[in-house]
Amino acid sequence: ARRSRRRWPRPRPAAAYCAELLGRQRRREVCARARTRRMAAAGAVPTSCAAPASPRQRAPLRGSSATRRLRRATPPQVGARVYAGSSAVRHGRHIRIAPRACWSLEVSLATSAFVAGTVGALLARGGERARGHALFLGVFGAMQLVDASLWYEAAHAEGGLAACTLHNRLATRAGISIIALEPVAALFGASAAAGRKNGPNPFVAGAYVLFYLVSPLVGSALLSPIEVAPSSTAQSCASGGVEGPPGVERALPVVRDCKRFPTRGLLLDLSAPAVCSTVTPGGHLQYGGMDIVYHNLLTPPEWGLEEVSVCELAPGELCEGGAATFFGSREIPLGLRLAYLLGMVIPYLQVKPRAAGFAHGTILTGTWMIGYFSDAHASVWCLANVAQGLLMLAEPAIWPGLPKDGTFPPLALAEGPTGAATMSSDDSESDAGGESPGGAAQVFAASVTPPSPTPASSPASDATAKLAEPHPPPLPPRVKEKRYPFREKELPEDLDAVIIGSGIGGLALGALLAKAGQKVLVLEAHYRPGGCTHAFTEIGENIFDSGIHYVGGAKGPMRTLLSHVCAHPIELAFMGSEKDGYTYDLFDMGDGAQPLYSYRAGELIESLTERFPHEADGIRSYIKDVRGGGILDNGVVLSKMLPDGKSVPCAGRLRSWLWSKVRARSPEVTARDKIAEYVKDPVLRALLSGGQMIDWNLAPGEVSWHVSAGMLNYYFDGGLYPAGSSNTIPQAIIPVIEAAGGKVMCSAPVSEILVEEEADDGTLRAVGVKLARGGKVVRARQVVSAAGYVNTYQRFLTEEVRARAGITHPERVLSNLRLSHSHVCAYISLNGPPEDFDLGPANIHSMPALSHYDYDIQAMQDAFYADPFCQEELGGCLMTLTCPSAKDPRYADDLPGRSNVLLLIEGLHEWFEQYASSKHGRRDEGYTELKRRFEPMFLERLYRYYPKTRDKITHLEISTPLSAAHFINSPGGASYGLDWRPEHFEEDLHEEAFSPTVRGIDGCYVTGESIAFGGFYGALVTAFATATHMLGLLPTLWLLANDHGAEPVMLKDGRPMRD
Repeated sequence: ARRSRRRWPRPRPAAAYCAELLGRQRRREVCARARTRRMAAAGAVPTSCAAPASPRQRAPLRGSSATRRLRRATPPQVGARVYAGSSAVRHGRHIRIAPRACWSLEVSLATSAFVAGTVGALLARGGERARGHALFLGVFGAMQLVDASLWYEAAHAEGGLAACTLHNRLATRAGISIIALEPVAALFGASAAAGRKNGPNPFVAGAYVLFYLVSPLVGSALLSPIEVAPSSTAQSCASGGVEGPPGVERALPVVRDCKRFPTRGLLLDLSAPAVCSTVTPGGHLQYGGMDIVYHNLLTPPEWGLEEVSVCELAPGELCEGGAATFFGSREIPLGLRLAYLLGMVIPYLQVKPRAAGFAHGTILTGTWMIGYFSDAHASVWCLANVAQGLLMLAEPAIWPGLPKDGTFPPLALAEGPTGAATMSSDDSESDAGGESPGGAAQVFAASVTPPSPTPASSPASDATAKLAEPHPPPLPPRVKEKRYPFREKELPEDLDAVIIGSGIGGLALGALLAKAGQKVLVLEAHYRPGGCTHAFTEIGENIFDSGIHYVGGAKGPMRTLLSHVCAHPIELAFMGSEKDGYTYDLFDMGDGAQPLYSYRAGELIESLTERFPHEADGIRSYIKDVRGGGILDNGVVLSKMLPDGKSVPCAGRLRSWLWSKVRARSPEVTARDKIAEYVKDPVLRALLSGGQMIDWNLAPGEVSWHVSAGMLNYYFDGGLYPAGSSNTIPQAIIPVIEAAGGKVMCSAPVSEILVEEEADDGTLRAVGVKLARGGKVVRARQVVSAAGYVNTYQRFLTEEVRARAGITHPERVLSNLRLSHSHVCAYISLNGPPEDFDLGPANIHSMPALSHYDYDIQAMQDAFYADPFCQEELGGCLMTLTCPSAKDPRYADDLPGRSNVLLLIEGLHEWFEQYASSKHGRRDEGYTELKRRFEPMFLERLYRYYPKTRDKITHLEISTPLSAAHFINSPGGASYGLDWRPEHFEEDLHEEAFSPTVRGIDGCYVTGESIAFGGFYGALVTAFATATHMLGLLPTLWLLANDHGAEPVMLKDGRPMRD
């Protein structure tokens, strides 16, 4: 109004003023179009003046405030100072006004006020989470102030934004700076909201800064200088319907060759008119500058988008007086906008609960999609600011109990503290001798041995090595271990589920069901919970793990899966040290090579090529194939999570597609044959095909190559050991079950799953279990077996029940697959700390006799299976040495002045079969003598690698496959359930026999190695697969999305590491 010569008699609302201007503008447009049509019909307008057809504009990275899409009948005229349909002339003065600019200005200001108030409220709330939200929202919402400034310029400045005034150039550069800062602010804000007190990973933060802040300044852009020369054609075009200021001649540009200009010059030079914002014919703000920084760089040709040459584009506004200017593309490329979106969304996926992070990401993605598909309605970013601010304010109400620091406290226990559960033994609740017959079998960890050997006080104790002198000092007082005895009066009522077996599969499934609100009872035959994740203290005044000697998946999904089932974070320590590159495995291949071959965390290729440079190409090709998948990273487990294909046809097709991917990787090929395709060196072939064979107990000529490859992939990023012993794992999960009213009860072996026939339709349904002791019946709505395939289908489900349910696959399975081999183990206690004996954290896989078999592990093991003592004169059989006291950074806190070593070899049940019928603790002298024959074998290997341990042994205990059969009720003492030969990965076998649901019996399920494969990770992930069938796929995903989680703490060199 102040630019008009007319004085309004009284102040008028801005909206009314804008309406009057827009009304006049529309009337002038109608007249202009009519005049253009008349002149074109008369031939007065040369065809060279016609505006080029402009493609449909894609949405820019971000707009500003609420503007409505206004389609124009005529495109902007080339060389015109203003766009047709977006200008008005008033009393000889040129006034440019964007459509609905005043309304957009008001919305931008209102949104700015809302953002400022929300940021203030978040800061007043306090806490890392609120401050992180305030950081991102403050930067994200600051754009509204820039938008408001530009809308004001568009509505009130002479020439509008087309004039490219200093105000426009400054505001545009401010907007570009904020746009570049938004992903960085999202990264730091989301890290604070997720409780990362040390901020984001420095490497990730550096990458963000380089890509979003630095790279725009070091790049270059193709631009074209424009020569402006007066011409009659230009005057004809100017008079053809677009009015300009009096006395200013319009001219068509003459485009010369394109040149490359440094982007930093364009962005930092305030005189560069290319970096100016404009209002598009569609009525939204378009920021200049960013459109020329990465033009088409991030838009791959396969997306099918039109490649546009900068030189061929229509120019933007020309400066008055015929001055030269630059122009670039008039649009920000799709790839760049997508990169900025991902830069803001991805950091919020780490915010917990997952549903909160997904909600923030959904708001950003949803508004981005609306803007993209609606010709860049800038109003969506106002919506994003408001929606995200409201969500941030409402988080405590939506997710009660959110901590202010972003981290979640340990889950409150149902009754009393759990304690360390790794120290003193209290056998008052167990049978004589401390054991109970039978038990629930559970799969072993990735490097696993049988469970607790016979206690030293038992009549069947083995002869020990000569005791070290003097005896170690007495141990300090320890926390009494918590026990979970079976007491009938404490049985929960109205149970939702009974789970047989308390291994990692059973406990993890119980925790997931408990988080879904179900009351769960977990029954364990052993007097300790945890299956092969438990540790024992009965021998040698020491602590030994029954199954977990190291785990992998340092950077895989294993950590996330554990976080969903634990009440509080467990600590996982990287094996090795910075000095040795965090070496987790050493190999003595019998060729005399020194130092021993090694696998280092994250440097598997380098570890191998350093020792086998002549096989470098084959090594890289094989590891590339390994990293592309394997037994632990393919469609086998994913297929288990999908619903039954008969009830959901699309799920069946997806399952078939997943299995096609498995078949494409040829699981029917053995490890020996597969590796022969890549390398020729016999030592390297043996190392890759069977170096870690103790982790799966099947020779390279019989095991599927997916297994050996899967183990390499699983440990690729390093070996991990649970700090405080493996007991910390069940002790972190059990409180979750108890908090929902459930129980874990030990010394409660199960003899049968009870199945009844429904009265209405005759279908069979599992209704509970019968205990082996006293025949006590425990009823529940659902029954789950986590006790292994053989126990489930040949023991818990009687032959009569199998016949009624039509279950026939056990015969086929056991004819194609065999039970895996077991282990014979030596548990050795030493008088002195680990450093006195140079004990290292890395496992040593020793094969001194391998050279006598031409480095053929298959031939070596075949001879060993026939006679376990035949290779002593050749240097010894395949054996693994591992030192828990050197791997565990918490060991010295509980057992100062002590250390331990565990040695293990493969063990066959046939070697001890003649003693299997006798009871544990009462076996005859022949069994004891046979165990003593293994002692020299173990001691010789211990002294070979750790000579300082000689005469320092305080106790030695031997366990056999019969020990495993007794303690965890594993049939034949099998360490890994069914063996992993190629037949294990046949699709029809999995569909028929290895399903999470027991076909033909409603309410009956299985988990653990019964449905996929053994090992710690295998049992853990199958618990999630079974949960999807018991709870439903979508409810399970929703549960995980809303779960707070307790992600493990990763330790390096005994100190927590940054993520």
